[in-house]
Amino acid sequence: MTTSTTSGAHVLVFPYPAPGHMMPLLDLPNQLATRGLTITIQVTPKNLSILNPLLSKHPSIKTLVLPFPAHPSLPTGAENVKDLPPIAFPAIMRSMHQHFAPPLHRFQNHPSPPAAIVSDMFLWWTHQLACQLGIRRFMFSSSGAMAMSIIYSLRRIPT
Repeated sequence: MTTSTTSGAHVLVFPYPAPGHMMPLLDLPNQLATRGLTITIQVTPKNLSILNPLLSKHPSIKTLVLPFPAHPSLPTGAENVKDLPPIAFPAIMRSMHQHFAPPLHRFQNHPSPPAAIVSDMFLWWTHQLACQLGIRRFMFSSSGAMAMSIIYSLRRIPT
C-alpha cells in the first residue's frame, strides 16, 4: 500500500465478502473519493476483482489485500459467501475476525492513519478495532432503514 496523493481524511473500509453487501458498500468509497478523501479498502485476493471498476475510476483508492483466514468449517479457496452454503455463515463470521490484527498493527504507527472505519454490520469486531485505533466506526447495512429500525427496536425490548 502506498501513500495516497489526496489530502483528505483517511477512511478504512471493510466490506463483508458477499455480493449483496459488497456492491452497495462500494458505492460509498466511490462517493468519498470524489470528495478528496483518502480511501483504503480491505479485501481478500479473490474478492479484489470486484473492486476493479472502482479502482479504475479512482486510482487514488488503495487496497489492503489480506489472505482469507482459514477455518476448519470452510472449504479451501472459498472467499465469498456466494461460494458457500448458508450453514457456513457462522464460520465465515468467526474467520473474518482474524482480520483484526493486521490492520491494527499496520495503522497504529502509519504516517496517514485512518480517521474512521466504515464496515459492514456483520463485521462487529471492527468496532473494537476502531476503539483500539482511537477512531470512530460507522456501520454499513445493505438492508433498508425499516429493517434496521425493527432490529434495533427488538434489541431494546426488555426480557
